[in-house]
Amino acid sequence: MITLTFDLDPEEIPESPRWKCQMTQLGATMANNNVRRIFFAHGTFAGDDPLGINSLIGNLERARGIQLFKTETLRKFTKHAFDNLVKDSGNFTVDYINSFGAAIQNDICCKPFVWSSGNNHMARLIGAVKLCNNLAEVSKSYRGNDRILLIGHSHAGQVFALLTTLLENSEKAAELMTIINKSSDLDASIFDQNLTTIRKIKLDIVTFGTPIRYRWGKNENYRLISVINDRGNNVDIDGLLYTRDGDYIQQWGTEGTDLPQKNFSDLNKELDNILLNKGHFSPSELKDEFIRKLEDKNRKEPLDYDGSNVTETYLVNYQDQGDSSLFERFLEFNGVPHCIKTLFGHGIYTRKKTMLLNTKHIVNNLY
Repeated sequence: MITLTFDLDPEEIPESPRWKCQMTQLGATMANNNVRRIFFAHGTFAGDDPLGINSLIGNLERARGIQLFKTETLRKFTKHAFDNLVKDSGNFTVDYINSFGAAIQNDICCKPFVWSSGNNHMARLIGAVKLCNNLAEVSKSYRGNDRILLIGHSHAGQVFALLTTLLENSEKAAELMTIINKSSDLDASIFDQNLTTIRKIKLDIVTFGTPIRYRWGKNENYRLISVINDRGNNVDIDGLLYTRDGDYIQQWGTEGTDLPQKNFSDLNKELDNILLNKGHFSPSELKDEFIRKLEDKNRKEPLDYDGSNVTETYLVNYQDQGDSSLFERFLEFNGVPHCIKTLFGHGIYTRKKTMLLNTKHIVNNLY
């Protein structure tokens, strides 16, 4: 693991001349290294069907042969409502993505990748299938050396991990395909063909604040960078109110923290075994898992299925912590606690003020 510190230069604030100049230079480097498209993927609860309600409505309507709602309209409304509520705290907004595209000043296409964002295995697997299909579609006009950059926050990293497992075309991928074929929410008819198509694509994958849950597949055509907001301390509940130790959600978004999803319950149970990762624990089991995670200092590195590290993790101190002074406590007593403002250290990666730092990090380590 490599430890870094984020220092905000007052001359590099977003939209300042120096900020724009550096973003343009970084964009030129990406373009010169054949990056043709960037997808920004949000994490859990930031998508278009976080609780699975829209999917459930669609399934009921198909089963009864009626259509009371346009599911796509419901999904757009859900995503729009969430964006207005949380804005850029742990969420890649359209404004963020448009600002990024304008700042790099080239022909690299910058787009959001929207998935349901449900907190369960099946929601993430459906997201991986959707991402595969999107990549296959945009790859039709690509040349052999072109690259696609995937930037994901939080559990979007699990979507990426599932995609790499499917790309590996191993026994584990075959087991995932059995689930895909069983799901009424997925059209598996062209999925095999799309997988074959994107196995040839060169993917650069960057995860921000992704909890260590799923294993990664092996494929020579992808590279991975993992970034975590971290102060170099052991994450302890005592520092929660002031985000003292970094990204608490990354640390605690561990095995067993999925939410129940009635319309996926049987498939999620099957995925527990396939992914070597239990979705739900009882309260006592979950408490033991939290304690075990806090005591295990090495559980910050993404692993493949044989237990090897996929990449080295970068621990970045984004300096978003507060303090426990009397003045800070007074402000919190009369307003919003610091930990809520920072989304428990999990919201900093997607804020515009860290765009330049994150882009520098991506370019320096990939291109």
